[in-house]
Amino acid sequence: MNSYPQSISTFSISAGAYQTYTAIRASVLKLTVFGIFIPMILSELILSHFSIPTVNALKDLTEQFLSGNKPPNYRTLLEVSTQFFSPCILIMFLLLFVFFSAYMGLIKIAVAREKDETLPTASSSFIWGMRQFFPKGLILLIIFLFFSLERYFWGPFRIFSMLILMSPVLFTLEGGRMWASVRRSLLMKYVSPSISTGFNVAFTLIVFGAIFFFGESLIGSLSKALLNFDQLVGLPRDLWTVRFFDFPFTWVFFFVNLIGSFAFALLLTCLPLFTVTLYFRVHRV
Repeated sequence: MNSYPQSISTFSISAGAYQTYTAIRASVLKLTVFGIFIPMILSELILSHFSIPTVNALKDLTEQFLSGNKPPNYRTLLEVSTQFFSPCILIMFLLLFVFFSAYMGLIKIAVAREKDETLPTASSSFIWGMRQFFPKGLILLIIFLFFSLERYFWGPFRIFSMLILMSPVLFTLEGGRMWASVRRSLLMKYVSPSISTGFNVAFTLIVFGAIFFFGESLIGSLSKALLNFDQLVGLPRDLWTVRFFDFPFTWVFFFVNLIGSFAFALLLTCLPLFTVTLYFRVHRV
């Protein structure tokens, strides 16, 4: 196991996480690209394709309602919308399944590095993550999605959702039930009193969550700026309006979304590396 200086701060944990990344860079990039980035892009393309007939049907119904040719019928609107939402739910479930498997795989590799064990391959770690999805992983995702609603109250300061991010690390290292891991993460039972305090660890996680929020906002702002780059520098608008095959967006939007999705996937990989590093910094057997 790696030994660390007794300094607990967002900066020191981030520095340790970066050292872990440099040691397992190849596996991290494989899981990021094939487990997060490519599934994100594919799901967006598939959902965009499914949305076209549904959007056209809703436009026709709306025009009929407005013209008076057909009385408003919300049941009809729901029936048409179901044609899109049914495959949408299935695709989003598959996306969460693949993302969870890649996320747990990243944790497993990072844990092996911290314990100076033989590093598992990216594929074996991903398969191990798949085995943890049902029902334990699904329960964790539901709990996390519920607590992540706090962003509508606190904005960039995510408290409970950041604390819960330690749950998969505790589950990987300590085993047991996922419910127990969630409870221990919320109560910070993994923190050794001789090393740090629960308040310090919580503050470290909250600050990192705020930095993560800033990264999300920065990616969104840069993507928006790229979409309007022609207007900023005075380029012809023609290039920005070329449609991407038969999809309901342009080539420029596709490339900008490609860059933004890859940046966001890299940002997501910071979470398991940071939480694993934090655990080994504040926990003593």
